[in-house]
Amino acid sequence: MEHIIKTFMRVLRKMDDADTLIAQFPELERIALSEPAAITDQDRRRLLDLPELDIQTANLAAVTELDKAQLLERAAKSPDALTDAEIDLLWHRFWHDVTDDEALAAEKACEAIGHDEWDELADRLARAREPLYEEHELVAFQNAPKELTWRITADFRARRQKELERALGNAAQWIVRIWEEDLRDRPGARCGYATFLDPSVKAEMGAEDYDDYDCRADGALLWAKMSIRGADAINPRWLMQRLEWPTDLVTSGETAEEGREDLTTTFQRLRESFRSVRDRPPKEALSAKGSGLVEGLLRNVFLVVDRDAVKSVSKHTRSVDDMWVWAIDPDFEPNTTPSSGEGVKSDRYQGYMRVRLQQLVKNFYEMRRWHADEFSMQALWEAAQLSRDQLFVSVHEDEAKQWTLSRDVGSAIRQL
Repeated sequence: MEHIIKTFMRVLRKMDDADTLIAQFPELERIALSEPAAITDQDRRRLLDLPELDIQTANLAAVTELDKAQLLERAAKSPDALTDAEIDLLWHRFWHDVTDDEALAAEKACEAIGHDEWDELADRLARAREPLYEEHELVAFQNAPKELTWRITADFRARRQKELERALGNAAQWIVRIWEEDLRDRPGARCGYATFLDPSVKAEMGAEDYDDYDCRADGALLWAKMSIRGADAINPRWLMQRLEWPTDLVTSGETAEEGREDLTTTFQRLRESFRSVRDRPPKEALSAKGSGLVEGLLRNVFLVVDRDAVKSVSKHTRSVDDMWVWAIDPDFEPNTTPSSGEGVKSDRYQGYMRVRLQQLVKNFYEMRRWHADEFSMQALWEAAQLSRDQLFVSVHEDEAKQWTLSRDVGSAIRQL
């Protein structure tokens, strides 16, 4: 118990001697638990770590017009009616002008002995103290930090709401739809994609080169989101969920070409893995619960990052318009008739395509989220054939053919 007692305000301010109180604690504990009415007021203050009566009275008068009983009742029954100064006084058990060192003493002691041992000692002290509290006193001390935390979070929520309203006021219509339809009433939901990363890429590149790729890719997406009106509203909820690469899938390391047999085989195996994850209960973004896709992520497409996708995002890449990633249709089945909305199935279309990296947060996302019935993955692949290097940009021919030499924001991103 010595570690906790040494953090008492009475000890820190030299009203009590730590060694004396440590030695007397077992007896004070016994009396408190067996004969609480027999304990003296002075020993009650020592055990509860309260200031002397004259100091307590002066501290009360400094922050409130209420007497002690009135303040305790208000804190117990209507904590929202407390002033910030009253909350601070109750939080610190009637001590005033608590310094940073005094406030952090318990935290440092906890770190020194470990949380488990600290919690055991704190529970023991709480049991000894409980019979000694006056009416409403314990609940008042408990409610003060709760009320302060609520006010801090309420202030944050109010500021965030104002920022959100400001961002949405000038946002692109599809950004507004993401917020209103997918995010606003679902705090655990996210927007974005599920992604597979070929594990051989990181192993062969080394940590430093892979981190360079990761930073460049994140930077390209950030530039794109910053250039879309209102994207600030959804940025905190954007997620690229990394899925586990199947252990039985080993890649060849050769340069990828659309239609190559082993590439098609790889993507078919990843489809199976994605569908198995998609069929599980949704994963909660704010906890470890669930093993499926995080709620809100697109379920009709997933991304794959392999060696060639990584090579497109390097210091040697001329423009962000040359950066890309594989997008895979999870429901495509080779050698079958076209699905609803696809029309005539192309012999060249194999259920996957390459997408400009920055279009993941604009045209491609909008197409897969709201226009999948109108524009199938095959239709998007066909639109990509009009673009430089056959990377999807847009279903509109004028945008599809755009390319710009830029290291930050590519073509068909900025909105006027």
